[in-house]
Amino acid sequence: MKRAHAVLLAAAAFAAPVFGFDFRLVNTNDVDDLVNPATPAFYIGNNPSTIALDGDILYVGGFNNSGAPANQRIVKIIDVFNTRGRVVVPTSETLMPFNRGFTGMDIAGDRLLVNYDSGSRNTPNSLRLYNTAVPALNSPNLITASGVPSGEAPRGIAGPAFDFGFDGTGFNVGGTNQPLPAVLDFTTRPEGPVGLFPATLDTSLGATFYEPDAGGPNVRDFNAPFSLASTLWRDLDIHPTTGMIVGRAGNNVVIAKRAGSNATLQSVVQINNGTITGVLGQNVQIVNGTPDGDFIIYNDRRITGAQPFASVIKTIDDNGAAVTVNFFDVDGTTPYVFPDGVGLYDFSWDGDNQRLAIVDFATRRYWIFETVQPCGAADINSDGQVDFFDYLDFANAFGSECTGPGQPLPECQFSADFNNDGQVDFFDYLDFAAEFGRCS
Repeated sequence: MKRAHAVLLAAAAFAAPVFGFDFRLVNTNDVDDLVNPATPAFYIGNNPSTIALDGDILYVGGFNNSGAPANQRIVKIIDVFNTRGRVVVPTSETLMPFNRGFTGMDIAGDRLLVNYDSGSRNTPNSLRLYNTAVPALNSPNLITASGVPSGEAPRGIAGPAFDFGFDGTGFNVGGTNQPLPAVLDFTTRPEGPVGLFPATLDTSLGATFYEPDAGGPNVRDFNAPFSLASTLWRDLDIHPTTGMIVGRAGNNVVIAKRAGSNATLQSVVQINNGTITGVLGQNVQIVNGTPDGDFIIYNDRRITGAQPFASVIKTIDDNGAAVTVNFFDVDGTTPYVFPDGVGLYDFSWDGDNQRLAIVDFATRRYWIFETVQPCGAADINSDGQVDFFDYLDFANAFGSECTGPGQPLPECQFSADFNNDGQVDFFDYLDFAAEFGRCS
């Protein structure tokens, strides 16, 4: 039987596992060098407010608490797990008003999508698209007020997302299928998400990809469950293969499932956390494709004061039901204890590498966790459970230096080359002992 975990967070899986989702810490560090006004070349603001993880690269944007307008940048941390080299994203420098900041990022392939809040609509560069394939990053394409429905550029307070369509195949733009940037206006406009052409971040080239539909609820009715008078959009994420849309509205959560492009929605689920209209930084992230399935993680931020991590972080499935996520230290077994913050966290999921990044506004620290694989490797005798018989079988194989099955000694029906590096040595024993301790 798997040991009980001391730190259990209500979390989500679309096919919920027995013991929840397990994550192991692989990296953590502060960003003190990026929030120091004395080093303006890499200054992101007083506090980190948004991140995007792409392999061994972490993009970080910040918030202005200085009391006056300040120049802020998006910094690209290169080799985040080792040397942590720093590069400023070109053209990202922004004269940020006081009490405003970068509010969201998303990555799809070689494109980085960035939002910032100027405090008003019609700020031409509040939404930016970068080409990350260029080593130094190229100049961004900028949104224009003329390219948005109603002739207004949405205020960049609601984080953006890439949309691969309801079936994950993308949209045909210029003869090729590709994801489209999607944005939400944070105020009470009824349109819901707006899809933008990626080459120019512009809808004037054609109709938006979220059309009103007379047949019933559709993506334009995304915010219908809530009173429009109190709906303040804060963040947006879209599932890369199912097209499910998740948004944060006044600290509530809206989950919309699509049956087709511009089609009626299959369902709209709302998680009512008590509408909170004046608290910023209410974020959401879909974590998809883990060994145990998918879940949604968000911060239930109702106040701006100090509050424990475990009381703020919520994890749910696509129907809004709570499930369990376990965050462990580097050993994969010890529950990780997060410091208290103010409830303002941002998230980034790197599905290709199965890593979840979390940044804390208050402590100016980020954490990168990776999924903990199922316990099948420690089940040496393949009887469906990890127990003392597996330990004995491994010990016998290790003592006989068995590198694979079928050797003369009976003990060699099992391999002691636990890490599959072609030799049996003490590292195999250490790796097996750690996995056995985690899974037994």
